[in-house]
Amino acid sequence: MVLYLVLIAAFFTIKHFNDRLSLIYVSIMVVSLLAAVCDILSAIGINRHFSATFVVVTTGLYYIFLSGITFCFLSYVVYQLETDARMSSVAKHLFRLPIIYYTLLVLTNGVTGWIFTYSIE
Repeated sequence: MVLYLVLIAAFFTIKHFNDRLSLIYVSIMVVSLLAAVCDILSAIGINRHFSATFVVVTTGLYYIFLSGITFCFLSYVVYQLETDARMSSVAKHLFRLPIIYYTLLVLTNGVTGWIFTYSIE
């Protein structure tokens, strides 16, 4: 977490927002920081026997932020390769479809249990 905070602080003190790649880069850093925070909170919740709701919510948020990191990284690569301008709107929506599907799986995890489960054991 400290490393992410240092990178974010350095980005804002040294570099200014002037292009889309900078925005995507700082998004990767912020979402990674949030994923790390949620991962640590869920581990603390498990070790300290916090309520199941707390653990499930923080773990779910961790998985959602994890998919956000993937989406930001793929956006960065696509934009870096300068293919973003040539992609049709249908291709852009298809590009987002796996991330949306994964996020829906995480959000419905409480009912389905397909991504993770939490029990006393």
